[in-house]
Amino acid sequence: MKNDKVIPLCDIVGFHDIKIYQPSNSFRMTSDSLALANFVELKYTDRNILDIGTGLGVIPLVLSLRGDFHITGVEIDENISEVAQMSVAYNKLENQISICNQDIRDYSKFCDPNIFDIIVSNPPYFSVSDGHLNSNDVLRNARHNTTLQLEDIFKIAKKLLKDRGRLVLVFTTDRLFEVIDLYQQYHFSIKRMQFIHGGTDKCAKSFLIEGSKNGKSGAKVCAPLILK
Repeated sequence: MKNDKVIPLCDIVGFHDIKIYQPSNSFRMTSDSLALANFVELKYTDRNILDIGTGLGVIPLVLSLRGDFHITGVEIDENISEVAQMSVAYNKLENQISICNQDIRDYSKFCDPNIFDIIVSNPPYFSVSDGHLNSNDVLRNARHNTTLQLEDIFKIAKKLLKDRGRLVLVFTTDRLFEVIDLYQQYHFSIKRMQFIHGGTDKCAKSFLIEGSKNGKSGAKVCAPLILK
């Protein structure tokens, strides 16, 4: 990506130890990605994490501050993945974070099964049939499932996660029951949920959810996350 299309380095909100590049004319980091990164619970036994649709690499950058494990971010858009790689290099995290410019479906075909402890994703929320598609290719692919269906994530997670590995997602509440059904269909036991509100008097528009592959039953709903 040409330098004139990238704005100067900026802080990730709440994390002043790392910096991030962002395109000046399209894709930006979102509060949902930050909420997802904060929601992930890490164990001392975790070694490998996969971020599906990593975008600018916000989630791997934030998670890198929390332990000594390896994080792979897979991003289909070449320009966006290049920006993510720039941020990884600036923060000198090349030994901990790998950014892969590839369709996650192709990546998973050639990836060994049962190798990841955690898979995270802030996937496209909307169907291509839901309203107006953005004329910007990057934004259209980020917001609508033009290249990745929600169920694809569960198929990939079932293959790539270790037994008891966790799939952690953020999604919109209008598809809450669809997401829960997919967790159950692919034999993930839901362990934690948290609803995200835009204010104390606002209904939740999105939610965070963690499921364990072939895990035992037993879930908890965390206190609501209020974003102002």
